Amino acid sequence: MGTSKRYEGRNKNPLLPSDFEDNQVNRKQNSWSSAKNFMSRYASGSSGIKGKKNAVSNYVKAYGGARGATRTAKSGIKSAVGFVSFFSEVSEKGIEQALKDNNISFEGKKPKEILNEIVNFLAPDPNSLENSIARKAFDNTFSSIYQKFEEENIDISVLDEIKIENTIILLKKYIESYIYYRLILDMGYRIEQNAKSLINAVRIEQDLKEYIEVVVNSTINSNSITNIKKNILYQTIEELFRLCYNVLEEQL
Repeated sequence: MGTSKRYEGRNKNPLLPSDFEDNQVNRKQNSWSSAKNFMSRYASGSSGIKGKKNAVSNYVKAYGGARGATRTAKSGIKSAVGFVSFFSEVSEKGIEQALKDNNISFEGKKPKEILNEIVNFLAPDPNSLENSIARKAFDNTFSSIYQKFEEENIDISVLDEIKIENTIILLKKYIESYIYYRLILDMGYRIEQNAKSLINAVRIEQDLKEYIEVVVNSTINSNSITNIKKNILYQTIEELFRLCYNVLEEQL
């Protein structure tokens, strides 16, 4: 399933007094209640043909819409910027020089060990919920590269093949992984509680994963980060997150 422990999603700030009546806070609580209800109905199979899209749409709305969901995804965006920057260096200089320039240890190490060093360099420490999502998205994104190193006679120079087109493919994988794992962290408990069985819960999570993959792949194209300047890379990737969340919110 999506998480190692039950997490019941976003709740009211426990630091606020019980009689706090700020309208904005109340609206946010209603939004999360609505999101949880839609996801519960989808998980139970009672939401109809548009249940999945409605559940995801209301989930994004609970964050304040696409902009709010993007604004609170700082760890995910920052991590994406880091790996796009790194592989841009690889494309320009080659893997060995990029490793040297970033003080990443590689001498005398096997390819998979070097890749672990790269992931540790790029991914945040999982010392918070948000960072743990980014870390898990990294692991999922780089799993395909790990598989390459399972082949015989493959060394770290295979990473020299990662050009801008390959970087975009990895970026897509990362963004869809981040959005999915974040959704499961927030809503996985509702799925577990309302699905008719464990098998159904797994199927529902897989359906959500595939839906997000389709949205991200159709939203981000090969021109998304071509010839990107480093000084606006954060804004560019932030916009990609926003566009993906916007499609999920609007059910386009």
